[in-house]
Amino acid sequence: MGCNLGKDKDNSDDESPDTKEGNGHQRTKQPQQAFTPIPATPGVPPADPVNQPAAAGGNNSMDDVKGAQAESPTAKSERFSICPNRYSEQSIKKSKQNMLMKSGGLNVSVTASVRTMVREGVTLQPEFEVQTKKRFSMVNFHAEHGDLLHQLEAHRRKTTMTATIRGDHQFGDISKYQLGAVSPSELTWSLEVFDTEEEWQVNALLAMFDHAGCIKRFQIEVDALVRFFLTVKGNYNNPAFHNWFHAFSVCHAAYMMVTSGDVRQCLTEMDVFSILVASLCHDLDHPGYNNDFLAKTNDPLAIKYEKPVLEHHHAALAQQILQDPGRRCDVTSGMTDSECNEFLETVYAGIMATDMAVHKEICDFLTDKAAAAKEGMQEEGGVGAKHQVFHPDIPEDRMMLVRSLVHAADLSGQGMDPKVAYGFGRRVLQEFHDQLGQERSRGLPESAYMKDLETPLGQAKAQLGFISFVLIPLWGSLGSIFDSVRPVADRIVERMTEIDFDKLEGWGGIVEGLKPHSYPPGASPEEKKAE
Repeated sequence: MGCNLGKDKDNSDDESPDTKEGNGHQRTKQPQQAFTPIPATPGVPPADPVNQPAAAGGNNSMDDVKGAQAESPTAKSERFSICPNRYSEQSIKKSKQNMLMKSGGLNVSVTASVRTMVREGVTLQPEFEVQTKKRFSMVNFHAEHGDLLHQLEAHRRKTTMTATIRGDHQFGDISKYQLGAVSPSELTWSLEVFDTEEEWQVNALLAMFDHAGCIKRFQIEVDALVRFFLTVKGNYNNPAFHNWFHAFSVCHAAYMMVTSGDVRQCLTEMDVFSILVASLCHDLDHPGYNNDFLAKTNDPLAIKYEKPVLEHHHAALAQQILQDPGRRCDVTSGMTDSECNEFLETVYAGIMATDMAVHKEICDFLTDKAAAAKEGMQEEGGVGAKHQVFHPDIPEDRMMLVRSLVHAADLSGQGMDPKVAYGFGRRVLQEFHDQLGQERSRGLPESAYMKDLETPLGQAKAQLGFISFVLIPLWGSLGSIFDSVRPVADRIVERMTEIDFDKLEGWGGIVEGLKPHSYPPGASPEEKKAE
């Protein structure tokens, strides 16, 4: 597997010169950052490379531009040798001078990206269109136009399929993020995630990673860990469900499990750290549509990656962030090379376990372990023995537990208190409804389980089926193995019993305002039947 977390279709087995030695984790020499230009548009001259968004793991910070000015002619030639005939030394020098004008330099890349978005028909906010007529100062742009910057970065990720990693100055003041600002006692299964904001969330993550022992064990610099959290957050889009709130909640659920005594004794310190990172990164850059939709629409992601497409994309972006050449987010500096390899491979395994195609495999595995736990308790007179069904000294056993825990954390929303559970449930139904609208408007085969979600009956049926056939087999077995997990399984059963088809008006999971999706002309079932 190596350390390449996201497998491309064409080069999944290739190993670049930068990753052969040291198994992909370079500590003495960083690999040269490649330049990936924005796809050209007919009739529009190509933009200068200095003004393009940076490639995988890069950024357009003024620090990078200033550093480039000090390069020797030979280094400059090597850096831009990818397009030797398109860009002259004079144009490169002129662009750098333009970038350094005025206070902090002009963010030419912003206006260039805006033009690209307009050409491609991206909808911009009204105030966004007004601002595109002005020059932006890179010093205050992020503070004044954070939403705009996030929109630009999301568009760039869609274009380049690479992670967004900002320059140091773009993180703003990170001193407000401190260890101890949030107490582990605040991190319970009753956490009201939708009532939290960024500062509290990042401080809560610091508390999780600290209480789990990760910061001390792997000598992680707190500022680097904060930048890692902020970078991960910045690489999430805002669909109804697969967004930062979901990622934060999944990491919180994973934390709650791995810090429980009966689970923790089955894991190594590396397993715990990997589970938390995988849980936080498991849906990076999720577009709000599933793998089936990407395949049906020939989405560029489906062309680039092997199946499962999204999971490989999430893993690839996680690797880019973790191995940022600028080391802004380096949470592995305290690891040896072998430890780093193990860490990246375990993170990869955890993220891949969130693919629903492996749900049955994980459930079958846990069912067998639950039966072994029950048999062990009977042999010991009903006392102890549960933890013995997992053996920390057996790597394969541990890896399956890691995968199971990340998979379960990803499906933990209905195990929260009612307010949070209903909130996540409504968001899932909204996202499914949105995808069905896209499928119907494009004349694509429709996902059966996404139909009729505009009605309370359809919503209740969908949620009941999800809880009965997906959640209970998973969490029921996990709760049979670990006593600390049993309350979560019980709450999931409660969510199921709260669905009363005779009194749906009182059910908290109803999504208000969903409208039936119309068919394109001649595509409705009635019209097709008439033909």
